[in-house]
Amino acid sequence: MLHIRTMQTIALDQLIAQFNHSFSFANRYLGATISTKYFHSSRPDFNWLNQFKITSSHRISFIGTVSSFISVEQLKNASPNVHVDS
Repeated sequence: MLHIRTMQTIALDQLIAQFNHSFSFANRYLGATISTKYFHSSRPDFNWLNQFKITSSHRISFIGTVSSFISVEQLKNASPNVHVDS
């Protein structure tokens, strides 16, 4: 679970690192094919999230052109495992 304490933004590279950390565990236990299919099927349909792709080396990358920071609201929409303290 990603835990954020009263931050307004999180660096995109931090988020990608967290995604890749989780994805590497999924790859280890489920395999790359199942992990990749689950990544695509479980992702909410937000334009912002559709800019995350899985590379041929089984890493999650961001192909978008937005700033290097995201809002807490975007992060909450990205994952139900994000908890933000007030």
